[in-house]
Amino acid sequence: MKPKQYSGKLYYDDLIAHVEIIAFIIRESEIGFSLASVTSEHGRWVAESGEPALLQPDGSYLAQNVYASSNGTRASDPWDIVFRIKHKEIGQYIEISGELHEGGEIYEFGGELEAVQG
Repeated sequence: MKPKQYSGKLYYDDLIAHVEIIAFIIRESEIGFSLASVTSEHGRWVAESGEPALLQPDGSYLAQNVYASSNGTRASDPWDIVFRIKHKEIGQYIEISGELHEGGEIYEFGGELEAVQG
C-alpha cells in the first residue's frame, strides 16, 4: 500500500476540545503522526511521533510514551495514543476513533480526516 497522508480535527467525546491532526500518514503496519490536543483549560499541546503508532493484533495502532510540549514546556507524563481506522478503505476521507491515555486518565476522540493533496 502506498502511504497516504491525512489531516483534520477529531473531537473528544466528553470534553469541549479537539485533537488537531497535522499529519497522519498511513503505512502498511504503522502510522506516523503529528497532532495537537487543544483544550480551553490546558491550551495547545503538540506531539509528534518520534516512533510511529504500530499495528496491534486487534487492528488498532498504538504509540507509546509520546511526549507533548506547549510553549517550550514538556509535559510531565507521556501519552499513549491509540488510533482505530473504522473502515479499511483508504480513500479521500477516513473515519478515525481513538484514545489518549495521560496520567491514568483516558480521553476518547473520533471524527473524520481528509486526504492531503500533494
